[in-house]
Amino acid sequence: MQEQGGISEVPNPSMDMVQKSSVSLEKLQQGHSVYMLRCAECHEYPLPNALAEADFIDTIPEMVRHSGISKEEGNAVLAYILAVKKL
Repeated sequence: MQEQGGISEVPNPSMDMVQKSSVSLEKLQQGHSVYMLRCAECHEYPLPNALAEADFIDTIPEMVRHSGISKEEGNAVLAYILAVKKL
């Protein structure tokens, strides 16, 4: 069973994430915001450490199509999740 989380288990973007992912803090903040506000509209938060990178890379484009978020927002969410996985 996939580990589920809530707000307290989802880390805020940090400079450590920026350094390890080479993604801007602004993009990570956008991804975090969309992740927190939109992803839970349809399901519980899957914790970034609960799934493999490939699962997120394959799943996020599908979620973009179903959720109504923009491709840019989806890319920001994916960047945020992959940055969290680098911690």
